[in-house]
Amino acid sequence: MVSYEELVQRMYTQYQESTGCSPEDASDLGIRIRLLAGEIYAALASIDWLEKQKDPRYAQGQELDYLAEERGLVRRPALTASGTLQFGVYMAPWVDLKIPAGSLCRAGEEGPAYITLEDAIIKSGTKTASVPAQAVEPGRQGNCAAGAVNQMVTVPSGIGYVTNEAAFTGGDDPETDESLRVRIQEIFINPALGGNVSAYKNTALKHDRVRSASVVPRLEGIGTVSVYLDGREGELSQQDVDEVRAELEKMREIGTKVIVKAAERVVIPLTLQLRLEAGWSLVQAQEVCKTALEEFFRQQEVGRSFRRSALVAALVATGAVWDVVVQAPAYDYVIAASEVAVPGDVLMQEAV
Repeated sequence: MVSYEELVQRMYTQYQESTGCSPEDASDLGIRIRLLAGEIYAALASIDWLEKQKDPRYAQGQELDYLAEERGLVRRPALTASGTLQFGVYMAPWVDLKIPAGSLCRAGEEGPAYITLEDAIIKSGTKTASVPAQAVEPGRQGNCAAGAVNQMVTVPSGIGYVTNEAAFTGGDDPETDESLRVRIQEIFINPALGGNVSAYKNTALKHDRVRSASVVPRLEGIGTVSVYLDGREGELSQQDVDEVRAELEKMREIGTKVIVKAAERVVIPLTLQLRLEAGWSLVQAQEVCKTALEEFFRQQEVGRSFRRSALVAALVATGAVWDVVVQAPAYDYVIAASEVAVPGDVLMQEAV
């Protein structure tokens, strides 16, 4: 698109060619030309923006959502982390102590907040009670390690402390524009028609907790369609699998048997030697590479083989390292259609 200064220059040139006079910048005419050029530039920018919002390659935010809806797709919403909180006292009480639903706790002084979902009671003569809870705000920031929740915001009467013996999991951020854009473009390449592979896959991906799906016709005989699923934050529950199966049963062809299973997770331990870019410390590089590593495996679809070269490219793209030596695994993993690659223990050290 033409720039503001280019517009001003074109208007100055046209005026000079038409009148034989050249207006000064500080003159009344010069100011008018610049004001008019500003309005024209704003109109051109709006037109340029509108044109891009009609194209899924460039559309953003709500406009991209509209394009997705035209293709039967919906942006995956944020998910709320859930887990169990344990409330306790230091001396067993003589009477029951009630912990009301809605009690607020926090992971540290400035960490995410968690709320209890039901009433709980520390019975007389006992010291602890556990209660289901979830993060107050949806998103990945609600996931926390065991023992992280240690602050009571609304302190139930007589309660001495709170903790979480197991991690809070299941939280995930809303689907990004880039991820939704890829799914829209895939629909253009492989339209969902009748009972084809794309139709089964897109129906499975409409489930909030499904991150990736693989569809294999006739894997278990003629007239069968096998669908393998992986979750956005960890392995899918049987309830999630059953919900997807119910949706696929509604659209299956007559005489077709739909088999829906959670994909088998292939755990890949990683040992990485990082060659740092100038100005980067190992700690800084590890933090950036950890985020890139998580995003890399979130993009690993069910049935997609693990390539060490692709992992190295993702880490180098952070700008924190100029090369990565993958010591483990020593080879690429060929992933079957019923499997999905996930990271195991990760060790990142500076290359010597």
